[in-house]
Amino acid sequence: MRRGQSLGYGGAVSEAQISARQDYRTRIQQRQTIIFGSIGGVMVLTLIVALLIWSGIVPAPYDPGFSGVSKNGSELVTPCVPDDTQAVEMNAIAVNVYNSTSRNGLAGQVGQQLGAMGVAVVGTDNWSQQSLPESARIITGQRGVASAYTIAQYIPGSVVQYDPDVPDEVLSIVLGEDFSELKSAETVAADNPGGILTSQDQCTVIGKGKAG
Repeated sequence: MRRGQSLGYGGAVSEAQISARQDYRTRIQQRQTIIFGSIGGVMVLTLIVALLIWSGIVPAPYDPGFSGVSKNGSELVTPCVPDDTQAVEMNAIAVNVYNSTSRNGLAGQVGQQLGAMGVAVVGTDNWSQQSLPESARIITGQRGVASAYTIAQYIPGSVVQYDPDVPDEVLSIVLGEDFSELKSAETVAADNPGGILTSQDQCTVIGKGKAG
């Protein structure tokens, strides 16, 4: 009896161990399912938010600091363009496009149109500062003045703004409340068949140029 009872007792312990292991594996699988499901959900949500921010529909939670953005944009200085300066080829211009209006997706829309014209669109976003009343403000450093004036031909009523802190030729186009639409390349060519750029009114000489 003692031997039989010992065998019976040993069998009961074995079944308990098996059951405990199965419970442990079940709990581990449940935890893994929850963890991987949570990670997958966060990744999908992040992708959706990133796409909305990229398209300009949702504002970024921080200022990404695109090259060419003036941090003291309240002081407007319009640079003169040197005499007899030819318009720059569109495929040699790089820009960031910002939307300062309440119209959702405007920066993305204009960015796509400029891209179709050959312009390299570095990024699009909502403008983090106050809304602009004009159709657009084209912010440039000294190296991008000709490019800024070239783009200004496509945006009636736009203003070229000089920012000495911009080190490269990448422009920042800030769309304002008066923005309507871009001119077509055919219209620009008809309006300026010679392709010579003209300084805007009340411009300031930056380096070599002629004040208007």
